[in-house]
Amino acid sequence: MIKENWLWAWIVQYEIRLIKGKTTSHDCNAADIILDQFILSSWGTTTPEAMSCQKPVLMFYKEEYIKRAFGENPPILNSFSEEDIFSNLVKLAKDPDFRLSLGRKSREWIMKTHSADIVAKKHLEILTQSI
Repeated sequence: MIKENWLWAWIVQYEIRLIKGKTTSHDCNAADIILDQFILSSWGTTTPEAMSCQKPVLMFYKEEYIKRAFGENPPILNSFSEEDIFSNLVKLAKDPDFRLSLGRKSREWIMKTHSADIVAKKHLEILTQSI
């Protein structure tokens, strides 16, 4: 599937690690790019952790679900097929400024939608509506 020889060199130059178990901020800060779920179409704790550490994320998510929940889609490179994953990795590898910009936008988005205050308010609204 790898179509360009230079990408192999880029992969060899950098360490690629599979993180088993809970991802920590240390893991995220050590990474340039985070790849998360490509099958489940949703995220758990890895994506928000990576986004809060200003790391670009590649994953697959269903845009209609996320937009309904948050009112907008996140600055995540939504990648489903092998071609999507490959082309998005190439885009991030070739353009460090884009990688850093996407990371900054990720942090801004996650703080706007997932900060402790925002999540507490949303839960309080749900509880109040159910009473």
